[in-house]
Amino acid sequence: MIGFFGTIIQTTPPQKTNMKYKLVAFLFALSQVGPAFSAQKWIVEKDPLNRFSISHPASWYQQDRPSQSVRVMLGLEGDGYGGNCNVSVISSPSTARMSQTEIDASENRRPLSIDFFQRALAAVAKDVAVKTVDQSKRGNHFGHVVRYTYSYMSQAVGQRLFVNAELFSHSRAGKLFSFTCLVAALSEAEATSAFIREAGSFEALSTSLQVEPEKTGLDLYAESLARQAKALGRDQPWGSCIDPLLEKLHDGFNADHQIVGVSKLSERRTSLGRVYVLLAKRKTPSTNSVFECELSAEHEYISGRVLR
Repeated sequence: MIGFFGTIIQTTPPQKTNMKYKLVAFLFALSQVGPAFSAQKWIVEKDPLNRFSISHPASWYQQDRPSQSVRVMLGLEGDGYGGNCNVSVISSPSTARMSQTEIDASENRRPLSIDFFQRALAAVAKDVAVKTVDQSKRGNHFGHVVRYTYSYMSQAVGQRLFVNAELFSHSRAGKLFSFTCLVAALSEAEATSAFIREAGSFEALSTSLQVEPEKTGLDLYAESLARQAKALGRDQPWGSCIDPLLEKLHDGFNADHQIVGVSKLSERRTSLGRVYVLLAKRKTPSTNSVFECELSAEHEYISGRVLR
């Protein structure tokens, strides 16, 4: 399921006069971020490449992404602590041909132990400690929520920083989304207190995840019909099917015949290969009719008939 949990990333800490504010030194990179939560203003971030969006507080600021897999990198500042949230998207070939229901059953809702994540996160730091692992549903997405802590010596601050972190992972067809949010402070108690303070926003971030559905073969075919129609100067993408049918049935395309719209597009396999079937409505001054037309994958007219 989760083949990659992240890397420690060094960033430039915020320039504040109080040393306590220089805590955003290292960020643990992973993955998903979410929705709007508090009364403060929230901003929507979109990733066209991976076709998703998330929302975050307007007070959080953009940071440099350390790799292509980290799609969103955000810093935050508090009183005596600093932190980071990031969203990563990693390729997952094993789920590429699975439905979301299948993925939820085999990945997102599969019981995973603290030991599993303890081993997976061992590279983060020598003292990493996984506190809790919960199966959860944030927004419309099932996944695992992992709470863990660690510490490290920060060269930027010149002191040991204590980190409280949360990971939310969610698998989809061909992709693994991971959200990692953390806070760092000069003591364990301060880090715990800071995390509690930010926990609502962290959860809201991952809950805000919106993923565009993958386009089906029919979606792509409909788009190609529309492109063909545009190239031919037609307003309607189904002209290559309806026009030959009208000419066949009515000896030409009467100006009084108006094609209202396509109500359904489907496909089926035949001895000729894949055939696309359109149902379209035709409106005349006196009647309304429904046509069924068959087109090849290359948009060539195969057959047509009047259903009513």
